[in-house]
Parts: sequence; structure tokens; C-alpha cells
Amino acid sequence: MNSTYRVSTMLKGLCLGFQILSVGIALFSLWVFFSLNMTDQIMDAYWGRLSEDARAAVTYSPSKKIILQSLAAISFFAPVLILIGAFRVFGALKGGDPFRPQSVRSVRFLGISIVAYALSRIIIYPISVLAMTYDNPEGLIELSIAIDTNNLVVLMIGVILVIVGHVFTHAASVADENRQFV
Repeated sequence: MNSTYRVSTMLKGLCLGFQILSVGIALFSLWVFFSLNMTDQIMDAYWGRLSEDARAAVTYSPSKKIILQSLAAISFFAPVLILIGAFRVFGALKGGDPFRPQSVRSVRFLGISIVAYALSRIIIYPISVLAMTYDNPEGLIELSIAIDTNNLVVLMIGVILVIVGHVFTHAASVADENRQFV
């Protein structure tokens, strides 16, 4: 048993533990979310960012609550995809050959899940503000866009992993071709 196998097994177990923990936290959070009417708290978090006129025109409707609850659930579960992607990468690397098709797909999935997480963090805030004000009178509908440096860094990391997955695809085909010559 080589050190790569041991380290990837250990990291896969760690990711599995984090997945189980995150699912438990997610279920608990959903229970808290719906039992404590977290939609009002989410709306209050964006409330201070609205202009005074838009605030005066905002009404709390059931459709707004459903939209905001859905957006909050998306933003909460997006990091779970990263844990699943990391679990897949460590599981694929446990086989010992980083250029197997399973390894290539898992690296690409991790990159795509990181990109999806970063994009969800960038997109959720403007959509939430728009969801709060979509039924306001004309001129009081707001769209607020805020791009954080951390989100851009996470987005770049995800894009780099997608590129690495693409490079691994070519490397896997070269490795397969080399195996056929021998």
C-alpha cells in the first residue's frame, strides 16, 4: 500500500465525514429555516440595502417568500456539491492511476461544482433583491449587483480545475495510447 493510496483514503474518509456532517447540518438548518420563519430574517438582511422609496413600496407576499426560500436553499446546498466533488476525486485517486476516465471526470466535476458555487454566490444576492422589489411600482424595482473578491477567487479556482480536468482528458488519451504500444 503506497502513501498516495493511504492519503487519498484518509482524505476520502474526511470528505465523507464532512458530507455526513453537512447533510445533518443542512437538515437541521432546513428545520430551523422553516420553523423560525427565516424568510423574514433573510429579507431583513437585504432590507438595509434597499433605497427608502423601495422599502416603503415592498410588500411581503407568499410568492416572495417562496422565491427567497428557494434562493436561500440553493445558496446553502451549493457548498455540498464541492464536498461531493472532493469525495469523488479522492475516491478516484485511490485507484492509483490519475489518468483513468473516472479520475478525469471527478476532477472536472469538482471544478464545475466550484464554479457553480461561486456563480450561485454572485447571482443569489441580485436575484434576492430583485425578488423583494419585483412587484413594486415602476421606478422602485431595484437590482443590486455586488461582486466580492472572494467569489472571484473561488470562481477562478473552479475554472482552473475545469481546465486541469480538460488537460487530464488529453493526458488520459496519451497514457492509453502509450499502454497500447507496450
